[in-house]
Amino acid sequence: DYWNNLVGESNEANNVQSLTFTVTAAPQADLEVASITPAATSIMKGAVLNFSYTIENDGTAGAVANWSGFMVDHQVDSTHYQGFNQTNALPVGGTQTFAGTIDTSTLEVGEHTLHVAADYWKNIVGESNEANNGLSVTFNVTAPVPPDLAVTSITAATTVAQGDTLDFSYMVKNISDGLPAGMSWAGFRIDQAPDQSNYAGFNQTNGLSAGGTQTLSNSIDTSHLSVGEHTLYVMTDYWNNMVTEGNEANNVRTFTFTVTDLFT
Repeated sequence: DYWNNLVGESNEANNVQSLTFTVTAAPQADLEVASITPAATSIMKGAVLNFSYTIENDGTAGAVANWSGFMVDHQVDSTHYQGFNQTNALPVGGTQTFAGTIDTSTLEVGEHTLHVAADYWKNIVGESNEANNGLSVTFNVTAPVPPDLAVTSITAATTVAQGDTLDFSYMVKNISDGLPAGMSWAGFRIDQAPDQSNYAGFNQTNGLSAGGTQTLSNSIDTSHLSVGEHTLYVMTDYWNNMVTEGNEANNVRTFTFTVTDLFT
């Protein structure tokens, strides 16, 4: 009887009753970077840092497809990112793992932070918590260790008849545990070390990663050599010093052999 109190009542004070109810928030997604796993926490300047990360929907509703991004030493947003991946639509509790890489050649030696953010591009997904989309890990960039090429072995016969061919093989190795060595040339010479103007022959050496090796073969015509002892010099990176090395003094290896008289 709320309208104009149309009914005259013996008790006008008991006309009202109430019921309490609660309005809850609508279910929403909540995207998070659950983990970041770098392949290494310390990496040499110039090497590539590989890493993976996992995006998880920790909310109460599914999330539509969106984009995750990453960057070094800066929070990720629509204008600051070095790389990105598309995240599929994720149900409640759903996850997706991605792989990424960072080129460290432009980074200073020292500690850096890798930032990864879910839904970084234009905030496509409406979430219950927009403040937990980012995660970061630190890693250390160390000074680069240059490559170091060496001839680690020479294999050949120790005696050869004058006029016969001396066949030989040799191994070139990047003995550094640092940067790879680019393509270069190995040269050889008899009784003196080879150089750009003086050599008996050569082989191309492929690019070699740290610890990488390549075995090469060649031969020497002994018809112009005198009977007696001679030394085969093999030098890696002899042409134009194409590879800048940590040690330029260990590029030469020698092998001694004897030329015998064909008619003796």
